[in-house]
Amino acid sequence: MGFFSKDNSGTAFADPGQVAVDPDVAQTLPDPVEVLLAAYPEPAATEAAVEYRRVRHPHGGYPSGLRRGLPLKPSAGPLYLLNWLTAGDEITVQVWATNGLRFGAKSGVEQTVGTLCSTQGIPAAATWVLSQRGSDVLPVDFLAGQLADYYEERASSITNGMVIDSIRKWKR
Repeated sequence: MGFFSKDNSGTAFADPGQVAVDPDVAQTLPDPVEVLLAAYPEPAATEAAVEYRRVRHPHGGYPSGLRRGLPLKPSAGPLYLLNWLTAGDEITVQVWATNGLRFGAKSGVEQTVGTLCSTQGIPAAATWVLSQRGSDVLPVDFLAGQLADYYEERASSITNGMVIDSIRKWKR
């Protein structure tokens, strides 16, 4: 199966189960929390870091499934901004993962990547995709660049008011 293969319908992807994250992949991908902590003044940055560590998956990612039940409002505290900043992560990873695929293979990869992003985080999803498709077809550096650009773009829209509200309304 080549990158621009005409027929990807016969491609079978393994059920991922618990993915052992490749340390190189985890190291390459940007951490959205680093972007967010820069927005917080001390001592709120220290409190926010504790809250982010609480929801961080052992693989180093922030599974979107943990954040889905949170309200997208300041009363969720630091998780409000994490949720807001990373709202498009899953879609970004799915688009990267399905580049060059067609039909059944594409939807199968989208579903698996969505599940992995939701349960284990982006590093696990990217590791699984690379194990199935190869880094020669999908360079992880490209995904890292897309995510970093997305985080920077979203972070530039974070206002002081958003940060202040998330701190003030968090522990009421």
